[in-house]
Amino acid sequence: MEFSALGKQNEQDQAEILRLTGLIEASGSEAKRRELEARIETQRTHANQAGNDLNSIRRNLSVVWKLLDFREDLPKPLTTVLEALADTLPKDELLVPIWPEAPEIVEQLANEVRTGLEAVLSGIKERTRKFGNEVEAMNTDLLGLRERLQTLQRGETPLSRKTQALIALLDQHNIGSRPLCDCVEIVDERWRDCIERYLGSNREALIVAPEGARDAITVYRRQGRELFGARVINTRKTQDWLKRCESGSLAEIVTTDDDHARAYINRLLGRVMRVETEDELLRQDRAATDDGMLAANGAIERMAPVQDHLLGRASRELTRKRLEQQFQADADKYAKADRAHKCLAGVSEALADFARKLENGIELTALAGSRADAQAKIKRLNEELGQLDLKEADTLKQKFKATQNSIETRKGKFSALEALKTGLLKQTTIQEEKNRQNNVAFAQATEERTRRTQSATLKMAEASAQFERLLTEYGEDLNKVEEVARQRTRKNRTDQAQSRDAAHGDLREYALKYSALLPGSTNHAPEALHAELEAWSIANLTNLEDTQLAGLTDRAEKARLDAEQIFHAQFIGLLRDNLAGIDDALDELNRNLKKRDFHGEVYQFKKLPKAEYKPLIEWVRSATAEVQANVGSLFDTQALPGSEHFEARKKVRELLMGGADGASALEDKLADYRNYYHFDVEMKDPNRAGSAALLSHRLGKGSGGEHQAPFYVAIGAALAATYRLERDESTGKVKGGMALALFDEAFSKLDVGNTQSALAFLRDLGVQAIIAAPDERHALLAEEMDTIVNVYRDGGAVSIESQYFKPALHALLAIDNPFKTYD
Repeated sequence: MEFSALGKQNEQDQAEILRLTGLIEASGSEAKRRELEARIETQRTHANQAGNDLNSIRRNLSVVWKLLDFREDLPKPLTTVLEALADTLPKDELLVPIWPEAPEIVEQLANEVRTGLEAVLSGIKERTRKFGNEVEAMNTDLLGLRERLQTLQRGETPLSRKTQALIALLDQHNIGSRPLCDCVEIVDERWRDCIERYLGSNREALIVAPEGARDAITVYRRQGRELFGARVINTRKTQDWLKRCESGSLAEIVTTDDDHARAYINRLLGRVMRVETEDELLRQDRAATDDGMLAANGAIERMAPVQDHLLGRASRELTRKRLEQQFQADADKYAKADRAHKCLAGVSEALADFARKLENGIELTALAGSRADAQAKIKRLNEELGQLDLKEADTLKQKFKATQNSIETRKGKFSALEALKTGLLKQTTIQEEKNRQNNVAFAQATEERTRRTQSATLKMAEASAQFERLLTEYGEDLNKVEEVARQRTRKNRTDQAQSRDAAHGDLREYALKYSALLPGSTNHAPEALHAELEAWSIANLTNLEDTQLAGLTDRAEKARLDAEQIFHAQFIGLLRDNLAGIDDALDELNRNLKKRDFHGEVYQFKKLPKAEYKPLIEWVRSATAEVQANVGSLFDTQALPGSEHFEARKKVRELLMGGADGASALEDKLADYRNYYHFDVEMKDPNRAGSAALLSHRLGKGSGGEHQAPFYVAIGAALAATYRLERDESTGKVKGGMALALFDEAFSKLDVGNTQSALAFLRDLGVQAIIAAPDERHALLAEEMDTIVNVYRDGGAVSIESQYFKPALHALLAIDNPFKTYD
């Protein structure tokens, strides 16, 4: 009823809305008002458009205030015009709507500014670019100064890049070097600058050991083709110059503990005399003054200053302090220049931006006139709008508004009724679903009752008696009766399952012990599996009662004894012999290694049994040909865990009892007796107790040479085993064929003593080494090699020269070898 009444009232109000709309539209004053409002809106749009264009021009011209911040960097005439233009811009937001008051003057000043910018902009840009290059050069110099200062602060000498590169190159070839400046000191600071100037780049000349001088020059010549001006001192001439120093020379005030440095200083400064006056400079062939004047080669010159003092620790400390002061001063100078450059760049950018904005000129007069005309029209139209009689139209609009409000109020009532309807429908649906579920549950309970009462295992009389007892016990409390009945049912089922699982466990133990194959699958239900196992057990019990195997015990025991005898003879005996062969091979290798010294250490091969094979190794070693009983019975199932060799017998027995799979596993796991051990190399100093260490533990910690030596030992041992080399005990000679061992760049990280020890070890094993090596290794290898083939290449031409060394030459070379001792 309420829905119907509301709908009828709504239809009536909609009809009233249509009627009032028609009356309002028919009113003449209303039509006139709409026309005037439309015209006012059009003029307001024109005025706003002109105002927006004027504001855009004003914002562009406001850049003039930023330019005046740089007035000191701008020409005076341009600054004057900029200031005049700035005076025309509004300084108060309230004045913005009426700007510009004099558009013709603003246009004229803007054109003058544009002309002035065209005259000065290119010059300011070029000035900014040059200033930027100067600042960048200052920054580069400051970075180089900081790098030198950091080198000194680390306690290092600020060597040139070419010298550092040559040191690194020599170090790659294991050639140690040190610069001359780190080996000398100047005792008289007055003459320091003179000596530093005279020596120049010779201060960084590198000192190498005499025995490595040729190798150093070879490396420098072949691989240092880009390192111009770096120097390596000829230390083989040290003895020629060690005492050659004249009294009063510059060399006298340079001290050093290094003979090579002393000889080189004598060579350079030993004949350069220290003098004070011009006459002394003219009298001497070679002389110098403390302020840097030099007499040499028949002329007098002023020596060029050096960037840093390098000679000695004291000079580095003085240089560090000087560079710290210079760095601070240069950093301040750079910061000031950088700020000035950024300021100038800002001027250039601001001028360029302003020039772009004035590029096409400005049209202020037309825009200001357009805005004023639109504003005047808006004022006139508003006056006409105020003179209209709108009383009748306003009354109709009030009625129109009241009717609309009534419709909106009715919409709220409609919404409330719809929400109530939806809630009632939802409750009805929920109640219907509950009724349906109750009906389904009742039908299921009825079906379950019928099924249980028809079960063949149900004893109705006993079940009824138990039910009566529960009713009596719990006083007709049916919920309690149901709870207790369910608890007892769960307990009975649990007891039944435990008994069934215990029976199945006993049956599986029987099957495992006697290798029987049980029926059924893990996918079967427990009741079905139990029925299958029960039938299988009864059938097997009947078969066992009918068989005659029980009478064959003696024959089975004899077969077991025969199998064990074969096992002992063919498996344990052969395995024991093979393990003994490993011991013999290691003894032979270690006997040769005892005579060889590597890095002051003696190497020995070691073997450690793997954990999984240790019981088997102990069992095999305990077996002897005379006493077979001491290894125990292989198939003795009565042996207790923990008894002697129990784990080893158990492992082999399980593999043998596995049929074809067990035989395959026996071959894979036990056939290769070399897999029973971990092999390693022990390294120890014979003169220091507790110094023994294994190669596997030292890897990654020692030097390259300490890592290479053990591997050459291991390679030799592996080749000897592969070639089946054997030593004749009667003659002491090795038998086994050519036994070649090929090496490329061999022993590259080993020193002389270790290289010769490794070669001698390979020779003792009977291995013939063929080695490819660079010619600087010639002297090192000649003592150990029988033949050396020199290969020379010049462009596309290749020549070969062979050298054959006899035992007499080997003995002669060995006499000069400091790494060998003779009685």
